[in-house]
Amino acid sequence: MGKRPRWLAPLLAVTLALVAQAAQTETIQGLRAQIERKEGEYQQTQSQLTRAQAVVTEHEAEVRAARTALQSRQSTRDEARTKYEEGQKWALENPEFSTERLRRNYRAAQAASERAEQVLEDARQRLARATSQVTRLRATLDGYTDEINTLKRRVADAQFERLRAELSQPKTVTARGEVGCSEMTVSACQTAALEQARRRAVEQGTAVLVKGVTVVEDFQLTRDDIRSQVRGLIVNQEVLDKGWVGETSYFYEIRATVRGQVPDDWRPGVPSSAPAVRGSRLNRTGRRVGGTFRDCATCPQMVVVPVGSYRMGSPSSEVERWSGEEPVHRVTIGQPFAVGVYEVTVGEDGRFVGATGHAGGNSCSVWAGGSFGFEERSGRSWRNPGFRQTERAPVVCVNWADARAYVRWLSQQTGQSYRLLSEAEWEYVARAGTTTARYWGESASGQCEYANGADSSTNFDWIGCSDGHARTAPVGSLRPNAFGLYDVLGNVWEWTQDCWNASYAGAPSDGRSWERGACSHRVQRGGSWSNGPENLRSATRFRNTADGRFDFLGFRIARSLP
Repeated sequence: MGKRPRWLAPLLAVTLALVAQAAQTETIQGLRAQIERKEGEYQQTQSQLTRAQAVVTEHEAEVRAARTALQSRQSTRDEARTKYEEGQKWALENPEFSTERLRRNYRAAQAASERAEQVLEDARQRLARATSQVTRLRATLDGYTDEINTLKRRVADAQFERLRAELSQPKTVTARGEVGCSEMTVSACQTAALEQARRRAVEQGTAVLVKGVTVVEDFQLTRDDIRSQVRGLIVNQEVLDKGWVGETSYFYEIRATVRGQVPDDWRPGVPSSAPAVRGSRLNRTGRRVGGTFRDCATCPQMVVVPVGSYRMGSPSSEVERWSGEEPVHRVTIGQPFAVGVYEVTVGEDGRFVGATGHAGGNSCSVWAGGSFGFEERSGRSWRNPGFRQTERAPVVCVNWADARAYVRWLSQQTGQSYRLLSEAEWEYVARAGTTTARYWGESASGQCEYANGADSSTNFDWIGCSDGHARTAPVGSLRPNAFGLYDVLGNVWEWTQDCWNASYAGAPSDGRSWERGACSHRVQRGGSWSNGPENLRSATRFRNTADGRFDFLGFRIARSLP
């Protein structure tokens, strides 16, 4: 077999590179077509979700109206029953008196009450179905988001491989090297002239390769950035001419085939086409925003919240605000973190105490009536606050040091960084993107669906509805906010990391805890089962002595993410 021509190898390399580039182009185009289809499906589902959320809003209004109507019917029924019973007593002493009309009125009122109960039950079922549909659609959107982000990462990988392939395509250039020989031997001078020609060939060939890169715009890089990473290699060379220039210089002119090589561990910046799509649920830690997790089987459930910024405090127009909620200032949460879906429960705190023997105290300030209503009583503790609690109830009668001890223990058990929320983080996750006084709206209307506060199920009815819980409610009994957090307002006040300051003057703007001020008192947020609507607002803030234990005060935890 004859010897392969010297020009054939570069030609084969170019041909194979072009074939590979065409295949990569087809792959990228195919992936982008899939992304486009998925984004279209995402938008269709988003439109369905918007309509479904509107239906939920309508059914919520129906439930509220049905509940109000039922309360009215029950009141009429109770009044009719009282009159009927009084009429029966009167008839015993006055046989000529007929109770038939009173009986008919009572039965009619009772029937009307039963119909109203059925109307409310029907409305609740419609609301439950509509809410279930919203949940399904949100799950579908999350699925689309994950698929789209995976496809975008595949596009980024394919683009990078195409970049490497383009830089590896052989380029043929002509270069000349010429050096003076007055201080060198003839052999050294000839070698130096050849090496200069080779260096220039590498420089020219690399410049041609970098200039020919087609995907540079897809990356957050300049051609100079790429050039700094490329190493040119001569894979073939041919001497075209050589000889003396005058009596003191020697030259080489060569034709060289150059290809580029990049380090195996070099990865350019994320392509500009690769960031998460609208509605993305991925943060820079790789965890899905809105995704929940546990670091152990018995650890609290956590949810990843997005980074962002918001205006902390309350505007002067907000009803029932006070001066401690000002000045309103912008806070930026730049570090990703996770927060407890629920307040820490009796069961979770009990496992901590059982494992460590932590002394939780033997006295607690509890509701006792009277002018202030709360007084410290011995024998009360997180185990027995004076009212019945299940393991799913939020732990109370814990002071700030107890809460800090819990997060230190949990950090040691899991190897993760658990902590209390800063006050700024607390209000950020409480608002969950809203700017209204409460995360369900501006007014207190609807409170009993979202927050366990002082209502008709307690001894102090400050709002005309019932959430069904006279004291603490099992965590998650009511509706969550937009970040998927339950009981951020109501149920129990929550300790934060911050020292108490009477206003926000000088407060950090980056979400850090404020460790200056009256540190013997720590900030508590959120309101509790014993509070009316004025304290169940996202901006409401209060303080208590760090060593104080109360039957309305617990805590929620945060976990830093890398």
